[in-house]
Amino acid sequence: MVFNTAGYDLEIPQAFIGSGALTKDGGGTLTLAGASAYTGATTVSNGTLQVNGALNGDGGDVTVCAGGALAGNGTLARQVAVAAGGTLQPGSPVGTLTINSNLTVDVAATNAFALGSNSAQVAVSGDLTLGGTLNVTDAGGLTTSTNILFTYTGALAFTPLTVNMPSPSFGYTVDTNEAGKVKLIVSSAPTANFTATPTSGFAPLKVVFTDLSSGNITNRHWDFGDLNTLDTTNTSVTNLYAGNGPYTVALTAMGALGSNTLTQVNLITGWTVPAPGALTGGGLSLNPGAGQNTFTFTTTNGVQYRIAYTDDLLTTNPWTGVTPPLPDGWTNGNNGPITIQDTNVVGVTQRFYRVEAKSVDAP
Repeated sequence: MVFNTAGYDLEIPQAFIGSGALTKDGGGTLTLAGASAYTGATTVSNGTLQVNGALNGDGGDVTVCAGGALAGNGTLARQVAVAAGGTLQPGSPVGTLTINSNLTVDVAATNAFALGSNSAQVAVSGDLTLGGTLNVTDAGGLTTSTNILFTYTGALAFTPLTVNMPSPSFGYTVDTNEAGKVKLIVSSAPTANFTATPTSGFAPLKVVFTDLSSGNITNRHWDFGDLNTLDTTNTSVTNLYAGNGPYTVALTAMGALGSNTLTQVNLITGWTVPAPGALTGGGLSLNPGAGQNTFTFTTTNGVQYRIAYTDDLLTTNPWTGVTPPLPDGWTNGNNGPITIQDTNVVGVTQRFYRVEAKSVDAP
């Protein structure tokens, strides 16, 4: 049987069974969708033979000649040889082409693989003789990854491949170190991306930056917008903003294949800590006498407060935080009232109090 598709695409759902051979000639694609079992040889002289079904049985070899291509995600139970100038193109365009016999790809032949989130692959149950050129196309989502091109169960005879990637931004390594597999390890140029938490709050404000960059990255340069910069390999960093800003933050992700910078304008904003509210039930205590003073004051989230006291306004004694709360009297605001008691005033003839406030990130 000779099929000359003459530049057209033809799909045959029926199976071919018998003692004949099959030749694919002319441009275009001939797709075999059925489970054929003819006993003769298969020759791809020109155009593409796409096997999405099966070539079963103890038939003749499959030969892909110069100008011809073998493609598909079906199964061939026959030896396959891709001659000089021929092309092996597994998948449709992705998926696995299964060869339940030996496969030979000439050093002057082409291996055409679509790789990405879904990829093409060849599974060989037998010996693999591999050489030639590897042309990679992006099937969608191609990035830094390890891609299995061939699996095999027999012996491997490997001639280093000439690899053509879809873009100069991709690097690659062909890996044959693991028995039974030929892999393509893809590296890609960095694409910078990051998040910041929180992006606003009372100053000083501690912000955690998380690097979400993709690609092969060897170093990161952060410009936090407050004259602080950092070079690091870490993917999570912090910066303490002393003022109100706003601050523009930039991340440059760097790697062997280049660098990329993402700048987020006016990303971080600090706020001035509000003045503490007035004390209720305290203030200036001229005669604590009874042994305790109780104070209530209004608070704000993101701000720490404490009641401080001194027994000498001439600053002979410094201002000291009322405890508890431990360890030093500071407590976080809650957008509501807080009550604190000074229970250590027995025998004190006079004590002066004030409310102090600072950002929760302040030292």
